[in-house]
Amino acid sequence: MSSIKQFLKNTIETISGYRIQGVGRGSFALVRKNIDMKFIYPGTLHLMEKTDDEVEGTWRLYDRLCKLRVKTILEKYQINLVIDVGANEGQFAADLRSNGYQGRIISFEPISSAFAKLTAIAANDLHWDVHNLALGTKNTEQKIYISDDSCFTSFLKSNDWCGQEFGEESLGKIEETVIVRRLDEVLDETVDNLDRSRIYLKMDTQGYDLEVFAGLGNMHEQILALQSEVSAVPIYQGMPHFTDSISCFEQAGFEIAGMYPVSTEKSGLRVVEFDCLMVRSTKV
Repeated sequence: MSSIKQFLKNTIETISGYRIQGVGRGSFALVRKNIDMKFIYPGTLHLMEKTDDEVEGTWRLYDRLCKLRVKTILEKYQINLVIDVGANEGQFAADLRSNGYQGRIISFEPISSAFAKLTAIAANDLHWDVHNLALGTKNTEQKIYISDDSCFTSFLKSNDWCGQEFGEESLGKIEETVIVRRLDEVLDETVDNLDRSRIYLKMDTQGYDLEVFAGLGNMHEQILALQSEVSAVPIYQGMPHFTDSISCFEQAGFEIAGMYPVSTEKSGLRVVEFDCLMVRSTKV
């Protein structure tokens, strides 16, 4: 794109809050994040603006549908052990309890500040264990990049688009050295009668889920269902595309049970990340 065209696009977006988006056959539309687009045929579309309440309501619906699907999987597969990797401050595990899950939870969170809050919320739950660890392919120590918004903390560096889209608070500005362990070894050490456990693996490590999964080795065969946050638009350097992540899980015997948007770009309609739920259909 020429510098003049780029200047005009940036000017229009700055002044109006709208972004130019191609709709086919040389036609363009001005798009904002609260605009629903319905294509009638190539080059022609219907735009419908949504209120802020409607936008927020849509995200609450996605979140609720995902939680209900997780609840269904836990019940159908008679899950009695949930591995919560990238626990942050315990939000996922707390939601499990709110939705009726009473089995054992093992949460992993490497960042000291988030782990302190995780420890506090899990303190009175006898079936919820927490570990101040990261998980990967080998036992080591590794630097992690901590962002002001802890949900963006990652072993991978944020890319330029991440900062432009989600703001300065999404960028990893502080480094902390954390302990990394293989998941198969940790489970061997901490879970009695592991061969009789019916396991749900939840991973939310900001681009590092495949490393966590690889750290299971052959033990991945004992996982009945999993949840991974996968990326359609990369926000970290070197993170896998969601098609590569799903392909890896499929090769290990899992099939998709649900895909739920986690975030979208502010200026358009692209989904940035999904929560991908997968199951072993032969082991219900």
